[in-house]
Order: sequence, then structure tokens, then C-alpha cells
Amino acid sequence: MKRMITILLAIAMLFCLMPTAAAAADTAATTPPDVTVIAFDEIGEIIAKNNAAVRAVVQAYESLLIRINAMEAEAGIAAVAGGSGEAGTYRRLARQLREELQDRERDLNRVAGAQLQAARALYLNHYVLLMQLETTERSLEAAKRDLEINRNLRERGLAAQVVVEASERQVSSLSDAVRAAAKAMEDNLTALSDLLGLITPISLGELPDMELQRITERDFETDLDAYIQYSLDVQEKRINMETASRTALRDRTRLPLHNYQVAAEEYALAKEIATRDFPGIFFDLEEKYESFLSSTVVEDAEREQRRVQGQFALGLVSRSRVEAAQRDLLDARSAYEQERISLNIALLLYEFSFTNWVQETVDEEDEL
Repeated sequence: MKRMITILLAIAMLFCLMPTAAAAADTAATTPPDVTVIAFDEIGEIIAKNNAAVRAVVQAYESLLIRINAMEAEAGIAAVAGGSGEAGTYRRLARQLREELQDRERDLNRVAGAQLQAARALYLNHYVLLMQLETTERSLEAAKRDLEINRNLRERGLAAQVVVEASERQVSSLSDAVRAAAKAMEDNLTALSDLLGLITPISLGELPDMELQRITERDFETDLDAYIQYSLDVQEKRINMETASRTALRDRTRLPLHNYQVAAEEYALAKEIATRDFPGIFFDLEEKYESFLSSTVVEDAEREQRRVQGQFALGLVSRSRVEAAQRDLLDARSAYEQERISLNIALLLYEFSFTNWVQETVDEEDEL
């Protein structure tokens, strides 16, 4: 099978020939000069240029390529000078180095692919954490208003002290939650910055378009079959079973037949284990996506908000009830968006973990 071209390797090798992508004018106008704005589709280029793990492999690749070119040049010189034996030695060494070069390319596929997907997941997760922070802040503001109301009622003897104390605990708890959410978002951004190999503060661009229909386009059963088929342990046990089967057909005595039965049981067990080892999200990604599509949480919250607004216009409910319905609608929209992003992260990680694993296994088989 033709080896897959490493995109990040091409980016890294050609990066010095490419113009640096400039931030959009409106973003530049609102971003401090010491903050680097990161767009989702720039992550690959930034990793290829700055990520220490990727650069180490790229440098090893480039160094090896220089050695190969030098060996081939020496072979050419020796051939012109009439030293066929010496030229053959140089060519043999160059071939050996090219085999090693393929190993470095696989290393780059593995390292760069893992870093790229981790960075993409951190990028998207930033927006999940941001929405969680905004939701918690809305709850905190509502709790503070409730506390103020309860204190006023307490001063007029219309509420018990225990009600005020409960409101105070709620405000304290939500204040802690806001700080924790802000810290989680800060830590996530720091982790992304470190992964990208940047030393300046960063901010993120807009969310990318998310093609979640790829979840329904994937044939998970076929993926599972391929995973089982390419499992090294399954292949080993299948070969053992086929060997035992041929032996049993030639010699139908008790021992060969017993050995075949044992080999067949081991083969079945290996397939069962491979099924369990298949990426866990195989079992619920499609189901979660269907549940996401069929969700009516936002529509329900919109209907409730309209209903409460109508009641308020008739004087049947207070303004605080209207504000609560509006907050519930914002929270529902936020939760829906968080689920959409989380599904996209799961899809990215699934596709990487599965396709990368299959490609590596195919490459290993091609070399045997």
C-alpha cells in the first residue's frame, strides 16, 4: 500500500518558503501586541514550526536525508572514478539509511499526529470551558440577587435567618465554582500554549465549522472489523489456528485435533479481546450524536421563555421569574453548544486513534 504522505513534514520542510499567516485586521485591532492569536486551521503550521517533540523528529529526518544525499553523491563519484566496489558500498549504505528514513517518517506521523489532535482538542475544549464559566457566572449573579432579596425580607421580619444563611452558602459555593472554572480555562489555555511551543500569551480565534455528519457517515462496524483484522495478536492466533488445521487434516490423531481446538479457542478469544480494546467511543459516539440531534432542550426553554414573558405582560409573574426563564434559555443553548463541541472532539480523537492505528499496522505489514 502506498505510504501516506506526512502533511506536517511537508509543512515543516517548506515553512521557510511560506509567508507567515497574518491575523485578521479586526482581530489585530482588539488584541494586545504581546498576545498571539491562534486560528484553528493554523495549529498544524505552528506545531510544525515550534513544537519541541515534532522539531526533534524533523531535525533527525533532515539530518538523515543529508547523509543519504552525501552517500549517493559519493557513490556517483566512485562510479565515475571506476571504483564499482566502493560505489556499491555507498549505495548499500544509502539504502540502509533510506530504510531508517522511513522509520523517522513513521515517528513523525505518530508524534506530529498525536500533538496535532491533542492541540485541536484543547482548542475546542477552551470553548466548552468558557461556556461552563459563563453559565456558572449567570447562576452566581442570580444567587447574589436572591441573597439581597432574602436579606431585605429578613430585615422586615418576612424571612427566617436560616433562609439568608442558605443563600449565603449558595453564593459562596458558586463563587468557588466560578474561580474553579476560570482556573480550568486558564490551565487549558496554558496547556495549549505549551503544546504549540509558544512563549507569548495566546488567545483563540473563532470556532471552526464542525462536520458532525461524519459520525453517521462512518461505518463503525467496518471499523471494528478492520481493527480486529489488523490486530497483531488476532493475526498471530489466526496463523496458529490455520497451521494447526492443516496439521490436523494430515494427521487425524487425537493430539493434532486437540491442538487445533486449542488454537481455535485462542483465536476466538483474541478477537473478543480486540473487540473490547476497540476505542471506547465506538460504543456510544453514534448514539450520543443521535441523542444530540433529537434534543428539544433549547426549543423547550424557548417556549417556556415566551410563556413566562406573556404571563409577565399580564401581570401574573414577577420580573425575577422572567429573568430566570431567560437565564434557563441561555443555559440550555450553552449546554447544547457544549455537547456539539464535545462530540466533535470525540470524533477527532476517534478518527485519529483508529485511522492512525490502522495505517501504522498496514505499514508494518508492508515491510514484512
